[in-house]
Formats: sequence, C-alpha cells, structure tokens
Amino acid sequence: MICMLPYRSEFRPIQRNSCNGSNLFLKKSQNILDHMGSTELAANLFRATQTEEKLIREKIQGKTKANETHFEVGKKVRQTIKELGGTMPENLPTEENIKRLEDKENKKISEKRKPKR
Repeated sequence: MICMLPYRSEFRPIQRNSCNGSNLFLKKSQNILDHMGSTELAANLFRATQTEEKLIREKIQGKTKANETHFEVGKKVRQTIKELGGTMPENLPTEENIKRLEDKENKKISEKRKPKR
C-alpha cells in the first residue's frame, strides 16, 4: 500500500500520519484526494491550475517539459507554504475518507426520515 502526494518533490511513495496518530498507507486503488483536508486540497488545486496556466501561456510542449513545469510549480507552492509558516502537506493529518463520511451522513438522514413507532 502506498500514499502519493501529488506535489511532493520526489513523487515517491510516502507514509502519511492519520488523525489518530497511527500510520495510514493507501492502497493503489484508493484516491489520495479522498483523504485530503481542505488546506491540502486547496494547495493541490492551486498547484494544478497554475501549472496548467503556465503550460498554456508559455506554450510548453512535450512530456518531459510538462513534467519539469509541474515539478517547478509544485516546488514554488511548497516554498510559499513554508515561507508563510504553513504546515507542509506531508505533515498534515490524513482525513477520514470523504466517501465514508458521506455514507455516515446519508445513514443519519435516512434514519431521521424513518417513521417512529
């Protein structure tokens, strides 16, 4: 089981800490985005949008150049987080799977709708 941070400088499997202090590893079939909190999701979205804009604006062509651009933008986003005194993504707690939370909420709603006897 592995966990990949989309903007980690080496793009290698890493271990994430879960909210309860235990280690969490994600299976290949699990989506890291389903386990990110709002801060990490926002940083990831910012990185992705800025990379896309740079690729278009500078007419960057080819897989190698595109990958280099992704790496460069990701590095700058990480640098900004650090300069602002923010928590680096790999040090943020892993959130409970959003799909599991959704299921819990739907169950609560269903139970409220059931007629009482």
